[in-house]
Amino acid sequence: MMTLENRELFKASKKERLTCLSTVDEMVRLSMIARSQGCLALEEEAEKEENKFLSFGLMLAVGGVGPELIQDILEKYIIASGKTGVELLRQAIMLEGILSITAGLNPRIIKDKLTIMLGEDVYLNPDSADEDEPDEDRFTFEDIAILNAFDIQRVLREAEHREIALALKGSSEEVTNTIFLNLSKNAVEMIKDDMQVMGVVRTSDAEEARQKILDIIRRLAECGEIFISKQ
Repeated sequence: MMTLENRELFKASKKERLTCLSTVDEMVRLSMIARSQGCLALEEEAEKEENKFLSFGLMLAVGGVGPELIQDILEKYIIASGKTGVELLRQAIMLEGILSITAGLNPRIIKDKLTIMLGEDVYLNPDSADEDEPDEDRFTFEDIAILNAFDIQRVLREAEHREIALALKGSSEEVTNTIFLNLSKNAVEMIKDDMQVMGVVRTSDAEEARQKILDIIRRLAECGEIFISKQ
């Protein structure tokens, strides 16, 4: 299992960790495919997987790379990515999931193993967010509309166009219009094209993209580069 030398890098609220349950479910789904059809059946899943890290890891497994080398390669990938918080946690879950699949573990055991990585509070009570953080105080993706134009533009400079497009699928008209007003005309056209090409997307994928943008907002706010408040 991946050694967590600096647990502070993985620090995330319960609400953020709960978003990783969709990643756990995806790894369990992949494990069921591998268990019933063999690891080679994951090649098709890897080719259509949009998450580059997961796709790369699955291809290593399909290619017959040994578990120790897979772990070494993917840990170096994670370190190079420089991600922290919930995004780092999500990658760690994918890594452990891939290693568990190559080991041929039962999907039920894999689910328990990956879920406990989210913390005992999530494992024992996955249906509630932080009890000490009132709902009205949480900054959500829909709250982007209350940020000032300068801060919105600063956030959008950090986000990939495809992530923005995916995050906007199913979002309110107010948030969509707010984001489009703070992008260049060319950027708006690119994002609209991406949204059209995507068609119907999984809710979990859209939520994951929104969480990535919320992670950017939180990071910039902690650095004092933007100001967020719901007051």
